[in-house]
Amino acid sequence: MSQLGAVKLQDAATANGNGVIMSLQGFDSVGIQISGTFNATIYLEATMDNVNWIEVAAYDLNSTGQTKAKALTGTGMYHIDGLGACTHFRARVNSYLSGAVTVIANAHTG
Repeated sequence: MSQLGAVKLQDAATANGNGVIMSLQGFDSVGIQISGTFNATIYLEATMDNVNWIEVAAYDLNSTGQTKAKALTGTGMYHIDGLGACTHFRARVNSYLSGAVTVIANAHTG
C-alpha cells in the first residue's frame, strides 16, 4: 500500500469555504477524519479537471453497516474508494453556522 500522508483540508474552519485541495495523482482512495465542535455541513468533492467538482459518497466507518453519505454534519472517520480517475479532492464547508471544523485526509492505494 502506498500513502500520501495526512493533509489538513480544513484547519479549524469558522466559515464556508473550499479549504485545501489535495492531489490524488497515483492514488485511488481517501481516508477522512472530521473533528471539532461545529454546526456546518461538509461536502466531500473530487474532480478530474480541477474546475468541475462532484460530490462523492464516503463510507461511514463509525457505523456497523455499509452506510455512505455525501453531506456530513458531524465528527467521525470516513473512507472513499474508486477515485483512480480523479486528480484532486477537497472537503468543502457549507451551511456554516458556528464552531470550528477540522478535516484531515490521507490518500492511498490498495
